[in-house]
Amino acid sequence: MNRAGTVRTGADGFVEWWLPHNNTYVVTFAYQGLRGTDSFSTFPKDRTCITTMQLKPVR
Repeated sequence: MNRAGTVRTGADGFVEWWLPHNNTYVVTFAYQGLRGTDSFSTFPKDRTCITTMQLKPVR
């Protein structure tokens, strides 16, 4: 799955996506010269949200 474009967050700052089970994904967010990347998977017992990603200056 490859998705690019503008995404708006909810009032709480979160983005919500429902993804197919039993896969591994890499997500990258970029905003005003900052970028953060994290990987996650959707297997049973995996985490259900990313709360530690930090946007850092792009070099």
